[in-house]
Amino acid sequence: MQSKNSSKSEKLALNLKKDIVQMIFNAKSSHLGGALSCLDILSVLYSGILKINPKKPKDKRRDFFILSKGHVAAVVYATLANKGFFSKNHLKEFGKNNSLLSAHISHKVKGVEVSTGSLGHGLPISIGLSLGLRANKLENKVYCMISDGELNCGSTWESIMLAGHHKINNIICLIDKNNIQSYGNTNEIIDLKDLKHKFESFGWNAFNCNGHKHLEIKDTFKKALKDKNKPKVIIFNTVKGKGIANFENKLISHYRPPTKNELIEVMEEI
Repeated sequence: MQSKNSSKSEKLALNLKKDIVQMIFNAKSSHLGGALSCLDILSVLYSGILKINPKKPKDKRRDFFILSKGHVAAVVYATLANKGFFSKNHLKEFGKNNSLLSAHISHKVKGVEVSTGSLGHGLPISIGLSLGLRANKLENKVYCMISDGELNCGSTWESIMLAGHHKINNIICLIDKNNIQSYGNTNEIIDLKDLKHKFESFGWNAFNCNGHKHLEIKDTFKKALKDKNKPKVIIFNTVKGKGIANFENKLISHYRPPTKNELIEVMEEI
């Protein structure tokens, strides 16, 4: 239930939860667990951190958000619809044949900068974009969300090393560290160990943050943006499938859509 004292981001998060559970249920799609794990982060980001204008989605002064973990497209589409980039009625088209709202994120959708799906692409694109903005003496920021499983990709670490070496200070990497990837727990597939230390050793300013506490998320964004000299990374510790008991911290949440009873449970809770 919403309280009268809920922040804008908390109210947005409740709307997003309702929307994405309905979208994924209707489409009989997947990746609800990963969408729920980053939902609170996006709610805060789009509630005052990211400089955007729904009426001018290509404004040259805008900040850029790139979703590298493109399989959780539903949560970004729902965010954009709730922020007024397009009508929420279009969310009913998610995952259907010939719909612009494809199950992996598409740049054909208003407010989406880049199509992604194959992991390891988003951060390299973001680095190139950041370099271009810096070369043109523009102050736009680039926010790139990646998954912890994506840190298995060599292209991701090449980008991390490049950004640190060139002190690309207008990029903020957001890691959704929910500890589960497609085939198991991340520490069993490839143990990432101390990510903060790793990023710092490559010349980044790194922050750890609880990815479900809105005030902490907001404060961490503000701290990261104060640094004008280095690339920034925020390692958000999250729970895969957050908010649905049968999905929380379970591998199945990477694949299975919600059942009718789980859909009803979420709607009644909200």
